[in-house]
Amino acid sequence: MWSLSLVLPLLACGPGPQGPSGHDSGPVIPASPGVAGIAVILVVDGARLEETLADEGSHGGGYSDAGESPTGDIWPQLRQRLASEGAMARPGYSLGVTITTPAHADLLTGRRERFPHLGAGQGSGLFRPLLPTLLEQARQQQGFGQEQVVLMGNTEQLGDLDWGLYPGLGPANGAKYEVIYDREDVNDFAQDDRQVLRVVADHLQGGARLLLANLHQVDRAGHYHPFIYSNAVQALDEPLAQLWDWLSDPTVGLGDEVLLVVLADHGRHRFRDSEATWQHHGCQCAGCRELPIMLLGAGIQPGFEAASPWLLEDVTRTVAWLMGVDLPHGRGLILEEALVGSPELEQPGGPVELQAAGDLVAWQQGTGEPWLRSQIVLDGEPFEDASALAVEAPAVARGKRDWACWRRLELVEGAQILGWQARCARRVGSEGWEELGFPHGLVSPHFAPALQELDEQTLAVAWVDPAYDEWGHGTAADAWLRIARWTEGAGWAALAPGRGLDRYPEDPSLICRGQHCLVASALGYSERETRYTRHVEVFSVRWPQLGGPSWTRVYDSGMEDTEGQPITRQEHPVLYAQGSRVRLAWQGFDEGSTSLLLAEGDWEGEGWSSPKVVDDSGAVLGHVRPAWGPQGELYWARGGVETQAALCQLAPGAELPSCRALDQPWVDSLAVRGDGTVLVSVSAGGGRWELVELEP
Repeated sequence: MWSLSLVLPLLACGPGPQGPSGHDSGPVIPASPGVAGIAVILVVDGARLEETLADEGSHGGGYSDAGESPTGDIWPQLRQRLASEGAMARPGYSLGVTITTPAHADLLTGRRERFPHLGAGQGSGLFRPLLPTLLEQARQQQGFGQEQVVLMGNTEQLGDLDWGLYPGLGPANGAKYEVIYDREDVNDFAQDDRQVLRVVADHLQGGARLLLANLHQVDRAGHYHPFIYSNAVQALDEPLAQLWDWLSDPTVGLGDEVLLVVLADHGRHRFRDSEATWQHHGCQCAGCRELPIMLLGAGIQPGFEAASPWLLEDVTRTVAWLMGVDLPHGRGLILEEALVGSPELEQPGGPVELQAAGDLVAWQQGTGEPWLRSQIVLDGEPFEDASALAVEAPAVARGKRDWACWRRLELVEGAQILGWQARCARRVGSEGWEELGFPHGLVSPHFAPALQELDEQTLAVAWVDPAYDEWGHGTAADAWLRIARWTEGAGWAALAPGRGLDRYPEDPSLICRGQHCLVASALGYSERETRYTRHVEVFSVRWPQLGGPSWTRVYDSGMEDTEGQPITRQEHPVLYAQGSRVRLAWQGFDEGSTSLLLAEGDWEGEGWSSPKVVDDSGAVLGHVRPAWGPQGELYWARGGVETQAALCQLAPGAELPSCRALDQPWVDSLAVRGDGTVLVSVSAGGGRWELVELEP
């Protein structure tokens, strides 16, 4: 065990009344924006609830099968002493991909952005967040220098996250990124998480104001030395308590503006397999979803335990609010119940994730309620699903009938699986919506299907299936691009096995003509290189009368534009058909710059052009998927943190786009109705969104 004097040399014990931590606990400071001048987020990577904060009411009844002891014996100081000084959730939840890199992307953006797990050994590459991160927003809004905003850990899995691709942010507003290597072997990562805490203290002494540190040895031990995993968790109990004693000691000089967050990014398995029960993670089992969350310090109510679910995204929004940082794209709730004074705050809400087909419009809408986070709105009416914690990402189609699909997640007490499920429905006259179910039981946390009516009785759906097993176990880089159809009287029939396994397909777009469909997707050329070879492919898919499925690749965008310039990452394709001609638009990403690309061809794969850049401004908003208008107009959004957002249009046959200002800096999404009206979700401040209609 390392001594406090070695780790935190500035610690000095002063006189005065002694609080629970052995020092003057001082006054309880009311919560308000900016009350936290310093925020420290410590992620105990892959620590299950059973080895951290579980009690008799938790899974396992407060007993750790990994440690073969009561949970209270593993983290006694954090549970008995620090819990009385802060607020905690047991459990909190990670509702995205329960793997280190995507979970940290959720934590840093405050939103479950599509972010794959692409292999730690491949370097950071160019796969960065498309939305502003808390780190960048803090630097840009608070004027922090790079040394004051730190992202670190004894792993390289955070290398994508020190800055993102949002226009106007990027490297100039990025965090100081530091990998902690072992003191005994500089070619290996630090094998003791306590070494990381020493460096945390060094950065704080050096003036760091916002710091996120990943303590990765816990997860590493779980994978490779599962029977000492609980020891790795236990070894952090005293050092974490000592760090808090030092941070909160009034004689140290950091003041009463310090906020400390201790949490896990994901949990671990609970079910028994051929290996140790707790050896791995990455699925949708409750053990991987449930995790400990503890907040202490500025603005936090001492001794509070949550009765409602806390999510990773909530932690982000709460830290941002306490630091006075605006995080408009974050969708988590500010944890007002855990704040001193329980201030009544305006929580995120309003229409996001806009979708339109003809005159049928749908969106996702935040409720601000902890037990019913979001719902979908179809044609102006909320779709009722009171048992779900979250209902998200609607997709719609309008033909002879109205169709819709979406994803939902329900928290069921005692359930072994807390998985995302897909649902589809069709409108049945004046009777409302009739649910159709879905052919697969579990889907990705980023499930966002594409729909097309084939005829009055038949719906086609394209989606990405991460090949989950019965436990929801699967990796984002191991996925099928699939298509299925629902037919009245016959139900669901899927074209299997699909395309794209091991190449991380994403963001399908779908158009159909009779029983012939084209599916576009972004994907990589191989599992190992998918981080570096993101491109777009179009597949021709036919439902055969007999025999197996028919998938034929008809277009590959390659890695260069028409001028021979490299396009290192390509995403978000959208298809449009007019007669025999097919148009395809998508986005290209390079270091700090986003462009819009266009190609044309036909249904049979003939005459497809090379990618043409139609917007090289660098200000294309990469999280806003382009949309086609009814006459072949192409719409997309531009923006930047210090500029007003704009809606851009490329008219059929035009060489240059035209853009109009939206009088708002932030855009969530856009959609186009059948009459050509463009719908845009723009920020109304405070994480709330409003719908703007722009006439063609």
